Amino acid sequence: MSCVACYSSIERSLGRKKFIKKIEVDLINAQAFIIYDENLADKQTIINKIEKLGYKASETKNIDSKNNKNNKYLLAIIFAIPLFIISMASMVLDIKNELLICIIEIILLLPILYAGSQIFKRGFLSLIKLVPNMDSLIMLGSSSAILYSLYMLILYLNEKNHSLLHNVYFESAGVIIAVIMLGKKLENNATQNAKSALESLI
Repeated sequence: MSCVACYSSIERSLGRKKFIKKIEVDLINAQAFIIYDENLADKQTIINKIEKLGYKASETKNIDSKNNKNNKYLLAIIFAIPLFIISMASMVLDIKNELLICIIEIILLLPILYAGSQIFKRGFLSLIKLVPNMDSLIMLGSSSAILYSLYMLILYLNEKNHSLLHNVYFESAGVIIAVIMLGKKLENNATQNAKSALESLI
């Protein structure tokens, strides 16, 4: 879970089920307290429902948040920096070979999309379940930029009009994903530090 909308979507989605009597989701501790009717469902059914929304779930005794490290944000940042530089340089320096620049941008964008694949998965699943969250917004925005840029590229290949390549936004999609992933990592670190401080205080 990465935002308030995430745990709200889990509470709303599961709260509608007949076998759920009570559900409280804690964003900071990444845990859920659930009372359910054992005659209508079991723990695995609940876990499956949560995972269908795009999140990982397991019993509390199997969770070790300290070992749950995800450094894919580094991959996104590493490729986003040259993607941004090349995109800006092509405009400032007025480089004539726009097609080559577009191809390079697409190549640099692919690892960023791989690194941020969970954002697209969670965003798409939340949208389908009619409980959109921040990931849904990122997914729609970056996908729109990529699809529009590909459309402009196809038009250029058919018409050979160089002005069409001025309307590609591969770098926008890549940089947005990388910045969001970095922000989530910083937020997660701050949350873990606050949690550790509270545990020490207790």
